[in-house]
Amino acid sequence: MPFESGNYDYNLYYTGDAAARARLGELSSNYGAKGDYYINSLTFNSTGVSGAVAPTEWNLLSNFTTEVTASSGDVVVINNLSGSLINYQAGDFTVYTNIENSSAVAKLNLGTAGMTLFGVSLGAQVPRLVMDMNAVITGNLSVSNQSVLLIRSGTTTVSNTLEVISDSEEVARSAKVQIDDGAKLVANGGTMNIRNLGIVDVDGTIAGKAGIIIYGNGVMNVAGTLDRTEANLRIKDNGYLSVTGNYVGNTNKGIYIENTSGTNGGLAEFSGNTNFYVLDVLGTLKQISGEETTFLATSRFGTNSVFKTSAENLIIKNSTTTIENGNSSFVVEGVDSKISLNNGTLIIAKENAITGTNGNNVVLSTVANSQNNTVTLNSSQTFSKVWANGADITIILNSSAKLFADFEATQNNKIKIYNFAEDSIFVANYADIDDVNNIFVAYSDNGTTIISQLYINSNGWLTALVPEPAQWATILGALTISLIIIRRKKSL
Repeated sequence: MPFESGNYDYNLYYTGDAAARARLGELSSNYGAKGDYYINSLTFNSTGVSGAVAPTEWNLLSNFTTEVTASSGDVVVINNLSGSLINYQAGDFTVYTNIENSSAVAKLNLGTAGMTLFGVSLGAQVPRLVMDMNAVITGNLSVSNQSVLLIRSGTTTVSNTLEVISDSEEVARSAKVQIDDGAKLVANGGTMNIRNLGIVDVDGTIAGKAGIIIYGNGVMNVAGTLDRTEANLRIKDNGYLSVTGNYVGNTNKGIYIENTSGTNGGLAEFSGNTNFYVLDVLGTLKQISGEETTFLATSRFGTNSVFKTSAENLIIKNSTTTIENGNSSFVVEGVDSKISLNNGTLIIAKENAITGTNGNNVVLSTVANSQNNTVTLNSSQTFSKVWANGADITIILNSSAKLFADFEATQNNKIKIYNFAEDSIFVANYADIDDVNNIFVAYSDNGTTIISQLYINSNGWLTALVPEPAQWATILGALTISLIIIRRKKSL
């Protein structure tokens, strides 16, 4: 069925075999869309005229262009009242306005069966839905098989499920959503599923109340803004997220990187200084550039998880980070790699979970004037230095965990040890410390029973036992040698 261009509101009825498709438009010799039609709207009906029935689906095969001339209000462009699927297989369906500062909203009511953009392998069958103004799409929308949803300008809100999917393993047949710079896609209902080589490229903004799931080789590339302040984003089973633009979240929403298959979890890569909000990682999370990585909400790195940041400073701020025993690796690989606690809590269940560049150890430090900085060790850990830098830090030792490090504290600040036991704190820089009681406060339990006096034994372990005379001689000898070396360096 061909159309005619003009200011027409088409009311479409089908009176043929109810088990057949209703084809609207024409194909060219190379199977592309034939015909360019300028219309006002399309309404799909199943009743209203004698003999009308609902077809199995409505096939659209031409280029359709709708110009919205109203300057305000809702303007219905597609209205599916038939209960049948709209299958758009060839051409561009473009909705736009030329009115500057128009507040009009184009309405695409896809009905209970929804709409599918479905390109097939025949020639030029690459359907595109092009939104060039503010629009609301109600009903499920599927973008599949070398088809495209293009948000060129304005804000397009999808009120139901949006699916981006291919039924082929050929990259050339990937389905795609493109959000241009300055445009915005708001997914507000159901779920946005990106899978089976489905691709979402965001140069503008993607936001909304609907969760986003990337899986089965689905890809999202964000050069603009990824806004997850209202809903979570999940990545699993070879799903991939790349953010080179901005990531916005809050302390209740965030990113879940899952691993349902046990081997092929999701992968997320971020560029530049990044503030992460809720994180639950069972796959791989990387920050590949920038000087700082900041965790601002609860973060968990569980079984098979991999974390790597090229930033030299990982900040845990007003939140808790947990590294579970099943974590595969947790790397802070900047040149002078450091973990900074700013009212932060770090829980480590895996032995020597945290490493720096080439397996080197990292510094653990507080941020000046912060409070409630706590590290809970359920397994032993080595740091290059533990530094109470302008704020106290509490170390809780559980399950016979040991801590190996240089230790330092600024004046009036302390490193507090809970559940202290003999041979649990190795002070690598013991020869440089005049009085360990200026650095440490130790408790034999969870903070109520203080140990009045601390020492360092001849092997470098923090101890509550008074050293034997022979040990004193060894300690004094080490101090004497250190003083001689210092004097020689000064004379040189």
